[in-house]
Amino acid sequence: MVLSPLLTPLLLVPAWLHSLWLARSLLSGQWHRYRGFTPLNALTSFFYASQWLNISRFGIRGRSPLVGMGDYPLSRWFHVSFLSSCLYAHAGAVCTLGGTLVWVAMHMAWAGSAGPAWTSVVVGSLLFSSTAYAMAFTRQNYNVLGWLWLPLVLQNLLDGAWGAASAAALAASFASITVVFALTPIAVVLAIAHASWAPVLALAPALAKLVLHVEPVLSQRTSGPAFGAMARIIGASSRGVQYRRTSMGLRPFTVYFLAVYAVACAMLFADHGLPLLPVAALALFAINQVRLRFADEQSLILLFVSTVAADVLATSPSVLDLAALLVAANPLPVFLYLCEFETDRTLVRPRTFAPFDHEPVRTAMERFLAPVPARATVLFAFDDPQGIYERLFDGQRSLIELPLFVAASRDVHLFPDWHAIAETNRVGGPSWWGRTPDAVLTHAKGIGATHAIVYTDSGEALPVAWTERGFAVCSTFDWAACRAELRGDVLWRRRRPPCWWLLSVPGESRPLSDAGRGVEA
Repeated sequence: MVLSPLLTPLLLVPAWLHSLWLARSLLSGQWHRYRGFTPLNALTSFFYASQWLNISRFGIRGRSPLVGMGDYPLSRWFHVSFLSSCLYAHAGAVCTLGGTLVWVAMHMAWAGSAGPAWTSVVVGSLLFSSTAYAMAFTRQNYNVLGWLWLPLVLQNLLDGAWGAASAAALAASFASITVVFALTPIAVVLAIAHASWAPVLALAPALAKLVLHVEPVLSQRTSGPAFGAMARIIGASSRGVQYRRTSMGLRPFTVYFLAVYAVACAMLFADHGLPLLPVAALALFAINQVRLRFADEQSLILLFVSTVAADVLATSPSVLDLAALLVAANPLPVFLYLCEFETDRTLVRPRTFAPFDHEPVRTAMERFLAPVPARATVLFAFDDPQGIYERLFDGQRSLIELPLFVAASRDVHLFPDWHAIAETNRVGGPSWWGRTPDAVLTHAKGIGATHAIVYTDSGEALPVAWTERGFAVCSTFDWAACRAELRGDVLWRRRRPPCWWLLSVPGESRPLSDAGRGVEA
């Protein structure tokens, strides 16, 4: 752990070169086949593809019959940026790799004030860091298209170039609402330190742009439920919630990063005094991890590392400052999904990554759901999570986004999803948990589902109780058969791979009527 800031960059030079060589397949096009560089990242990113699919089909002011409870107001997705969402939905791997490389290169904006030599040293340190490598290949999503503007915003804020800072922040707002949200307290800290409101005013155009995101919610008078559901999901409100987060707090990941980042801040302080921006970013990281989950972990990681780089470039060249940057930018690769101790037997040696072609798995999923007619509803049966948010979907959280997307693209409502959880995350709200034939039949009829998906461990037969109760098997999808396509990665938190069974529901279940299926834009 102590030597990681020195060992990791040395190991990353060949890893970067090899991964870039493997990424040359992206030059041939067909970017829609590659949503990421790992099966986990690629399949999870179908969450964002589903968002874009619904927005492009029904409009941000429309209501989708394919999301949540079946009449979902898409205006609740006020946090989605159309441009980056569209790009990421069609070229995920290109976005994360290209966005990260541009984020690193953007630090060259300091070449004029810090000098080209020192700036190049800092930029090289960022490039061959575990942070940059993870953002490119394992951790980032569409938000990277907003974060790539952050170095330019910080450089101009520190130089007092308010117009350029304003333009860069506005550009970031078209790609990510999270970037502008996180930049606001940073600008407030600068304003207090310099006794001037200029840093905050520089963000005014970007903040005004974000107001446009909220306007559809306000105009449809759904702001109360929308903001209330968002508050419950991110942990801002824990009163009366049905599913509470337990992963927030001082878990090992958080403790480790807080310690590493605190050491980096201490090194900067020892060199030239209190580093305002890194300390502010560290406080935001702590709040996000312990109290209020307003952003993904990787977003706050990028924020902190960028503020450290900005602090280093804004002061005179110093070996201690460079060491602080190496510490901040090079947390153990195992914490960034760059290796796995159980399989790789290492904490620091990163894997190499090639673009992951998800099409074979997606095609197999289409065959699995093919028996379901359009405009039908399918219930996915899971165990009761007992009020724990992290137990939702029985350890298959990384697997469900692909069938949700495939179902929506076929005009099929697969239920429940994360949005249904958000809509009903209150004490006394409806639930659909249970994996017995009787429970599934009751819930399926309650939501008008014509089909249900149940699961067993791979290699196990479907219990005869299902056919005795009138269910009929339509198709199966065994994740064990996908090990080759998944490169051997394990995407389920279970002892064995799950096998999904698509069953037709006996009785009077039928698709929802036209009146309950939303209006196309």
